[in-house]
Amino acid sequence: MSKPRMKRSRNPHVNNTLAKVIDCLRVSGQALTLSEIEQRTKLNLRHPEDLIVIMRDNPKILWDLTTDRYGLRNKYEIKDKHELLDHMRRTPEGLPNNQDLWDCYKGVEKDVDELKRLSKVRIVRNEEKKVDVMFYRNADDPVEHYARDLTMQAWVKDLWRTVRTESTPRAS
Repeated sequence: MSKPRMKRSRNPHVNNTLAKVIDCLRVSGQALTLSEIEQRTKLNLRHPEDLIVIMRDNPKILWDLTTDRYGLRNKYEIKDKHELLDHMRRTPEGLPNNQDLWDCYKGVEKDVDELKRLSKVRIVRNEEKKVDVMFYRNADDPVEHYARDLTMQAWVKDLWRTVRTESTPRAS
């Protein structure tokens, strides 16, 4: 019986190099050539040769074969505050307020703060992943009006009292 194959961990130097490249692309806000990235990061990315392959395979880095430029790949296709709000409307599981969102466009953090201030979003903390998750707050939803008037704990208690179970005696 053969031994199970162990997944090889990547050299920490490679991970640090990739992080520097991603930060460089994030700061530039535009696609860059390999030479421009090397110049800005003061790194030699051409040696070892597999480093370029690793960069091209990274899900955060977008490589355009025709222009031979590297850019930041966004997880979400969000370009402005209106698209952000629309995306949250269509995403019932919520939108994490993390680096994936912040990479979408410049000023997204400011727009998120404004949406919070205007009560357009509800924030729920995911303690397991240590991230805030944003949910669209529909002003026309009657539950939103009811929930605003009560603390969440009282609202849940009131809702719980209305639920009938088989052991609940019937009022005659």
